[in-house]
Amino acid sequence: MSNSTSTPSNTYDIDRYRRAKKRKKLINRLLLVVLALVVVGLVYCIVETIIQTAQAEKGGGTHFPVSLTGEDPIDLLATQHGLLVVGEDKLLGYTNSAKKDLDLVHNMTEPVCVCVKDRVLTYDQEGYAWQVSKGNEVLYSQTTENQIIFGRMYDNGMVALATFEDRFYGSIIVYSKDFQQIYKYSDSQNFITGFEFLSRNKGLLIAQTVSGITIDTVLTGLDFTKDEETKYFTTTLEDTVVYAARPLSDGGALLVTSQGIMHMASDGSTTTTETLDGDLRAVSNDGSLLVVATENLQDINCTDLYVINSGGSIAAQTTVPSVLQDLYCDKSEIVCLDHDFVWVYDYGLSEKGVYQNDASYTQAVRYGGGLYGMSSELLQPIEVKAEKPKPVEEDETQQENPSDTESVSSATSETSSAVEE
Repeated sequence: MSNSTSTPSNTYDIDRYRRAKKRKKLINRLLLVVLALVVVGLVYCIVETIIQTAQAEKGGGTHFPVSLTGEDPIDLLATQHGLLVVGEDKLLGYTNSAKKDLDLVHNMTEPVCVCVKDRVLTYDQEGYAWQVSKGNEVLYSQTTENQIIFGRMYDNGMVALATFEDRFYGSIIVYSKDFQQIYKYSDSQNFITGFEFLSRNKGLLIAQTVSGITIDTVLTGLDFTKDEETKYFTTTLEDTVVYAARPLSDGGALLVTSQGIMHMASDGSTTTTETLDGDLRAVSNDGSLLVVATENLQDINCTDLYVINSGGSIAAQTTVPSVLQDLYCDKSEIVCLDHDFVWVYDYGLSEKGVYQNDASYTQAVRYGGGLYGMSSELLQPIEVKAEKPKPVEEDETQQENPSDTESVSSATSETSSAVEE
């Protein structure tokens, strides 16, 4: 009989039990730590979202200048709700606290925007696409069969598009505020260059035709309540180019032409009311009155600014000591911009302020009581005031360097001769 002893197979290993229990405790603690971290992370994300939302609702969390790098800005507009930047790929909207409240892709090559109240008409100039949006919502979009020349929008949301067709020199298509086509007029003899709504039922078509060596303008009154292709007046302005038209409340219009300012009555008859010296540089139809800028004949580096009343007469006039790069008007003020300065006037052309163009702004607008400038890289308020630049007196120039004066006179004469030829 052997003296050796053996441990029964059913004997309980207390050490192994303790090790397993300890390991289980450790795992449970680790799970609790991980769970706590997850809960803390979720709470942090929720709190951060709430804070960001609250800041966004207050317009906070952002500031000027707004970087436009990579957006390729084309145009800057002041709308009912804020600042609208027309980019190469998107429409971007900002409040006066720099909060971005609009980011809308338009998919157009040459986008042009027209803003009326809370709607924005965007069309692809020389392309085929157009849309009407309200905020970030596209209310309607369409692709036309023919190339779009330009577009207009009326106060009630009606839209007019000028298109180019192979068998016509141009057509005007009018859509209701619900985007139903209600009218079309095609011209097979004249090139369509302009259109303005005179009312919700009538419009003014502007077209040009070549007569020998001169250019004539044909004005046509269109009535949208009649059959298509109808017109209620046709007026031909011989040897005259119409650059812009401003509708009047009586169904007539003011015309900015190569002959000066004309008043057009509701029956299409016209009268020249003012003759403006110098070549046309800019026209603004968006303010409370028509504003026209022309070259100053005494100094080509200056611009004559005119405010035209509803009768077609000059209500105010001043000279800006610069060649204007941009002209903007709202209901109360006029903004002129060049490479170095920004001028602000009221409609009596009293100067309200001169600011420094210290960021290569190409456009400037008024919104919410502020003045904003846009360059190719940024959008920001224009706040740095500057002294009004003064043109050099002619007598002083001649005394200091008469030869330079003669050179300028000679160059101006040569330029004028080249233009005439």
